[in-house]
Amino acid sequence: MLRIALREDTTRDAIDDATHEAGFLLVNILPPSATHPAQIIYTTRDRLTFLHLIEDARLGALYFVVQGPSEEAVAGVLQAKLPLLSNAELSALAERMCG
Repeated sequence: MLRIALREDTTRDAIDDATHEAGFLLVNILPPSATHPAQIIYTTRDRLTFLHLIEDARLGALYFVVQGPSEEAVAGVLQAKLPLLSNAELSALAERMCG
C-alpha cells in the first residue's frame, strides 16, 4: 500500500484530468462520516489495483492510497501528473497526524 500526498492547492479538475488521462475508472464516492473521511475510489482497467482519494478535513490533507499489484506504476503516473507535497510539507503533515 502506498500513500501519495497532494498539495493543498491541487484542484479537483486537475485530479479528474489526471485520473481520466491515466485511464482509471471511477468506482464509488463515499461522503464523510463519523468513521471515515470523504473518499473517491478508482480502479485500474484490469480492476486489480485500487486508488482511494482521501479528503481528510480533520487533518487538512488530500492524498491517494494505492493498493494492488500495479501500485508502483500507478503511483508513478500520479506523481508525474499531480503536484505533491514537499518533504517539509510531509513532515508538517506527519506532525499533525501524530501530534
